[in-house]
Amino acid sequence: MGLKNCEKKQNLTLKELSEKTGLSIGYLSNLERNISSPTLEYMQRICEILGVSITDLLIPQKQEHIIVRKADKITIIENDFLKCESINYGRYNMECLCITVHPGASFK
Repeated sequence: MGLKNCEKKQNLTLKELSEKTGLSIGYLSNLERNISSPTLEYMQRICEILGVSITDLLIPQKQEHIIVRKADKITIIENDFLKCESINYGRYNMECLCITVHPGASFK
């Protein structure tokens, strides 16, 4: 479920969770982003406030599924041999290249 999802479920902001647990907002933010690892004492404190078990916080979050539509692709190169397309997506607007080699194409 993860810390962030538990907070949302309880309608708590990081500031509110910080006030209730006595832990800093920065520390809690680092826990959300998996930059810091909590002590067992802090985990118990957070779980009590959120009303969840420790295992609820440890269950991996589901992966985000990304759907790229044809209209989202920008053709960079297209010829008899291949097609190269640029795709920008995601929270950080990552750029990926999709290269399709046409049947029968040969490169020497």
